[in-house]
Amino acid sequence: MDKREILNKAAEFLDMGCYSVDEKTGSFLELDDRARTIFGIPSNEIDLSKYSIASLYIFPAERVLKIKRLKDAGNKPVSNTLFLRINGREILLFDQCWRDESGCVKGFITPITDKVFFPAMFEDFPMGVYELDDQNKLVYINKKFSDICGYSKSELIGERIDDLYVNSEEMNRFSQKVKTIGFAQAVLKFKHKNSRNIDVETFTSRHFDFPDAQWGMIHDVTKRELYYRALDKMPTGYYYIEYDNFEKSGHHGRIVHCNEEYARILGFEHKEEVFGREIANFFADDEERRSYNKKIDESLPLNTPVKN
Repeated sequence: MDKREILNKAAEFLDMGCYSVDEKTGSFLELDDRARTIFGIPSNEIDLSKYSIASLYIFPAERVLKIKRLKDAGNKPVSNTLFLRINGREILLFDQCWRDESGCVKGFITPITDKVFFPAMFEDFPMGVYELDDQNKLVYINKKFSDICGYSKSELIGERIDDLYVNSEEMNRFSQKVKTIGFAQAVLKFKHKNSRNIDVETFTSRHFDFPDAQWGMIHDVTKRELYYRALDKMPTGYYYIEYDNFEKSGHHGRIVHCNEEYARILGFEHKEEVFGREIANFFADDEERRSYNKKIDESLPLNTPVKN
């Protein structure tokens, strides 16, 4: 019995959902009843091609890393922790999957609801992960969090995360948003151990299953932010998109950053009003939009950042 057969037996015992998706587009190919419930897809929906796991990722780069790990592993199963937004709710999932020669990714998935297993899932995660108690003290961090901030686990566990923020007012606004709506996402300045400041993209949430604590993820974007600040001063409009190669969803590029000049050209007062919008939706002519989407689909692989 090979490892995949063992996984089949274990998944059945643990009531995990079974799914398969197209590796390139992320479109669902098969789903059992449990997987439909987890991914929020109606039980009577026949056309699964309208749904894509790629569109559920809060951080699209995570899927790129997952596909790379699968390719490196050949056809052997790989364990993953997924952070998805499903029907407006952020959810953690434990995933065991593998790829076959046809470009299909098959696997089993289940929500992470057991507090005991929460930390163990993230030790090799490519983003910094942390957990806070009700006093904002760090009770868990993974290796990537330590690497980003330059401190060891022993130096940070039990300390308040507030001490890592450069700007206390910025921290208070961010924390208040978490308390008010349950989550917040922003680029914040953190203090690195070697006495320098770093720009950290941060997501913090009050986890639905562990209401007394907060948990979050961080990603070092210092170089990216320096690049953005330089471009903000340009007199020419600039935008940066994240690309999703999922033709039927219409997601051919979400604007994740632009400068003020680009926003002004489009008639917006502030550039933040443009963030998250589909670039193709600004085309006035439907034929030009279709032509643009077709050229992008033909020229780029999944989730490749596009700069114009």
